[in-house]
This record gives sequence, structure tokens and C-alpha cells, in this order.
Amino acid sequence: MAPPNSGWSNWELLMPMNVPQAVAFQGFPVAVNNQTDFQELQVCTVASDGGLWTINQANPLGTGWNPWRFLSSPKSAGLYPLQSPVVAVTNSGLNVFVSGGDGNVWSISQASPGGPWGAFIGLAG
Repeated sequence: MAPPNSGWSNWELLMPMNVPQAVAFQGFPVAVNNQTDFQELQVCTVASDGGLWTINQANPLGTGWNPWRFLSSPKSAGLYPLQSPVVAVTNSGLNVFVSGGDGNVWSISQASPGGPWGAFIGLAG
């Protein structure tokens, strides 16, 4: 990634996810500007294993990305298949919302910007 206002960088390959089984994107990944001290980009996507995955920049002013992180798989809870995520940035971190195969909306969020992730919470009424 190029420094701000300095032009475009070269393309960077964010695959493979480096997992034992073959995993591919399902739908479109969503990118947001995370609220950390460095303002790096965070990408979230639903993958073919039924799980929610995320990756973030290793250095927002240079090249490189951290490894993919498996956040959670609601497949075991009967929520598969998930739909493409929607991500909201808050002062307390990121909140990811997905539509589950059960017809409900589910959320998973960070405990703090750049910090650990919690568990899926159902938002059904």
C-alpha cells in the first residue's frame, strides 16, 4: 500500500488463507478503516468453510498484510450459509453483521480496536 496521497500501490494477493483445507471466498469481501492507532484497513469475508474470516494490514504505510484470522463458524449452530458481511466501525472496535441461514441477523465484535473478537450474538427479535 502506498502512503496517503502518493498514488496507487501495486496489487497484493491476499490469498490463500493458509488453512489445511481449500477455502475460498463466498461473495464479496468488505474492507473498512479500523479505529486503531495506525488506521489500518481490515477486510472481512465469509468463506466456503462457513466461517467468518478477517485480515488486516501489517503496516498501513507500507506493503504487507497480517495472516488471515478465522473469527468463528456459526455452521455448528445451524446458521450456515452466511451472507456477505456488513462491517461497522465504532469507538470500541469493529462490529460485523451477517445474515444466517436461519433467517436471523448475527453479530460478532471486537472487545477493543485491533483487539480480540467475541462470539456470535443473535439479533433476532
